Amino acid sequence: MLPKDQFDACMKQAEFFSERVRNRQTYQWKITIGLWTVLLVSTGFLFDKQVTIPRWFGPLIFVCYTFIWVRAVALRNHRDHAAAHHFRREAEMILTGSKRNGVRSLPDEAKYIKAVRWCFQFLIEWANVFEVATTGFIIWVAYSLFGSR
Repeated sequence: MLPKDQFDACMKQAEFFSERVRNRQTYQWKITIGLWTVLLVSTGFLFDKQVTIPRWFGPLIFVCYTFIWVRAVALRNHRDHAAAHHFRREAEMILTGSKRNGVRSLPDEAKYIKAVRWCFQFLIEWANVFEVATTGFIIWVAYSLFGSR
């Protein structure tokens, strides 16, 4: 494969992975804003009613949202960001002429880094921290309002 073809292939891969992140983030924010809307509207609707909400319901929503949804999306976004950066670096090396062999595949992370990232990746990105904190705040406000009756 010619260097120009390698460069083009690397840039297409970088664009592909970057686009996946953008599409996923758009979908992620739609889901998050939908959840916030449901939480706020249901709190407003149920505030005047004599309905009791179990104490475990709010924490369950928070834990499921955080550790099932946000964590999974953060992991996938990190993998796609890493792949996009890898292929951009490979294209840069081809472009500058410092690359003599073919394109390397994406290197694998160490197992302990993977394990930590699997649990806590969502705490690294500010957008994910904002989503989790705002969701927790909305749930806390809802429970505070219901507890004040």
